[in-house]
Amino acid sequence: MSGRRAWIVRGTDTSLDWVLENNAVAINCHVTYDVTGLDHEAIAARCQAGDRRYVTELARFVNEMAVGDDVVVVSSADRSSVLVGQVAGEYVYMSEAVNGCHHRRELTSLRPIPRQAVRDVGIRLPGLAVLAVAPLDAVGLSSLLNGTTATKPAIASSSSRRPRLPAQRPQVAVDDSTRTRRLIFSRKGFDSGSGGCPSPILPDGELASLPIPEPGSGVRYADVRTPIGVTALELMRQLGLQRVRRSGAWYPLTEKAEAHVDPDLTEAALPRKPGWTPMFGQAAESASHLRTQGVEVGDLFLFFGLFRPTERTPRGLRFRPGSSAFHAIYGWMEVGEIWHPPAQPDPVPEWARRHPHVAMPDRQSNVVYVAAPKLGGLDAPGAGTFSHVDEALRLTRLHATPTQWCLPAAFRNVDLSFHASPDRWEACDRGVHLRAVSRGQEFVTTMNREIEQWARSLIASVPGAGERK
Repeated sequence: MSGRRAWIVRGTDTSLDWVLENNAVAINCHVTYDVTGLDHEAIAARCQAGDRRYVTELARFVNEMAVGDDVVVVSSADRSSVLVGQVAGEYVYMSEAVNGCHHRRELTSLRPIPRQAVRDVGIRLPGLAVLAVAPLDAVGLSSLLNGTTATKPAIASSSSRRPRLPAQRPQVAVDDSTRTRRLIFSRKGFDSGSGGCPSPILPDGELASLPIPEPGSGVRYADVRTPIGVTALELMRQLGLQRVRRSGAWYPLTEKAEAHVDPDLTEAALPRKPGWTPMFGQAAESASHLRTQGVEVGDLFLFFGLFRPTERTPRGLRFRPGSSAFHAIYGWMEVGEIWHPPAQPDPVPEWARRHPHVAMPDRQSNVVYVAAPKLGGLDAPGAGTFSHVDEALRLTRLHATPTQWCLPAAFRNVDLSFHASPDRWEACDRGVHLRAVSRGQEFVTTMNREIEQWARSLIASVPGAGERK
């Protein structure tokens, strides 16, 4: 390597296998057109507002990266090694994208070296960055690479790649300043349109989010265990439910009724294979929205749903008369990996095969988010559920309809997708009132320091967080 200039490039989207096989690196940046000859200002002018955060990275890739420059290619799928090489060609636009990546540079002299060896000479490997420039100790790195023989890469070929187990997943550091993280309020579980009623808050305050129906999923409500030990089917029958709603149609609640268990956050909900890890899938417009909003590894989902208190009677369980339904957060997940079934991963790990977005992968824009092993910066699992309702988890204002939210002051003057109109926001003594949209699943914002502290303190301080196994 020349030591003159180095670029650290994320190779996760295409895979390191592809980089090796094609002697090239390609990036996404959520820009799908040819930017040959365009400078930073011209690229920004043609980007949609939500994609302008990637302009600097793409402009560097196109205009600043030069033939002969050094490249270190990293991937969250391989935590033991990186690829190093040199830029061998000018920018090329690929009309046929590789896993969403249109922008390509040819490379030469590619070879793998251990990640730790690179760190030992002072090079920081920001695995969450799409593209980053890192200073090099040219003498130390040259010495390192000159003493590294070109051995067979420690990266499996596409035909023999082993499943990635939880221990291989990347840890995400809270103080990583290379990329601003995103927070996603993700609406899930029963409501009037999906399922037909709210999910229950049990008499002791326990939250029991019910999965929405999905005929053909292969997982029955009779298979799903709830926090109180009975199946989802038994719990729903205790509530007097005889049918469930999906896409405007009603289906009888029978022993064969099937569910869409997603997000899948609780190990005890279903029989598991060794290595099971929480997962969440999306498809169609909602998946496209998450992609265009730039949701990546390290971002944090807060799952919320519609809940209503219940009480026990001599006949069983019922929604408490006079009580109101409200939106509440019931779970979280920090993204550790992003999969795109059926193309990736190959092969699918055994423990993941029952997930609906893996078992039924032919969904438009299908994507699966796999949880990080730990929540960055906290001694807490990367995903989990809150066992009991708490005032801190409530989104809906008291004595208001479900979509009338009260958020902390940290959310003042932030951009939240689907909520751009100023008429939806109003400052209040407790923070800010938000008139949330009635439908829609994924509401994305960029986390400032205050929002990140609020989210992580919520998980760390609410009683019962992550207690379910």
